[in-house]
Amino acid sequence: MINTRLKPVTTGLIGAVGLGVALLGMPEAVKAATVVAGTDYLSSPAGSNFVTIGGLGTIQLKGLPFGPGNTDTTVERQADCVFNAGTCNIPIEMTNLSLISIDPVAINGQLVDLFVKIAPGSRSTGIMTINQDHTFSSVLNLDWQVLAAPVGSGMQNATCVAEIAALPGFEADCSLLNPDQLTASGSWGSTPPPGAVIVKGPVGDQTANLHTNLGADQMDFFLIGDVEHNHRDYAANHTVRQAKVPEPSTVLGLIAVGLSSIVGFKGKKEPK
Repeated sequence: MINTRLKPVTTGLIGAVGLGVALLGMPEAVKAATVVAGTDYLSSPAGSNFVTIGGLGTIQLKGLPFGPGNTDTTVERQADCVFNAGTCNIPIEMTNLSLISIDPVAINGQLVDLFVKIAPGSRSTGIMTINQDHTFSSVLNLDWQVLAAPVGSGMQNATCVAEIAALPGFEADCSLLNPDQLTASGSWGSTPPPGAVIVKGPVGDQTANLHTNLGADQMDFFLIGDVEHNHRDYAANHTVRQAKVPEPSTVLGLIAVGLSSIVGFKGKKEPK
């Protein structure tokens, strides 16, 4: 005689095991429901950035790093992205921008370096759409300013020059008459690429890009590859990628140069 009293127990056990196996087999993208707020540390490679200014022509630009690493642009993701049907929208703000002309530019017979930065007193805000398939897009209203300084003197000595302020579309302080709108799209990942700038902090730390106490349903955000910002109102391009720290060989080379300089200095004798 078959003992039918065991059937409900056996069936329940098989069902529980099957459910457990199914949960274990769920892809990570489904489990992780939230991208936490943080800051993206970005760099602007030479050869991919330019701005066309009437009367001056097309100016090729590159990043002027302020750190950490080769960071020259920072964008804050100012809210957690909680996925709903595989997507979310969050507020973003470009908080720092530091670009310099690759070659000197002639203005009124003088060679100068041109600098592009965020206009003082303005906020460059927008919206980012993050998708759970690891793609994203963004729209950003950027009020940028163009300054000039004698070649090699640095951004700290840059000022607004009348030749730029007088151009169509610019204010008296060499900022834009109307903010420029930038659109971008690309791919993202939840783990930092090799050599990426890392700023650690707990969940809730706006300055962090690698959070130390992520929950099982939380993850970070890092760009994959180059991301091109398309300008709506100006002939310009701003391409960014994940900022990186110097290669170990570069750091060792700089240390070696420094040590050789110290040794050479010590080796010199004072004249009698």
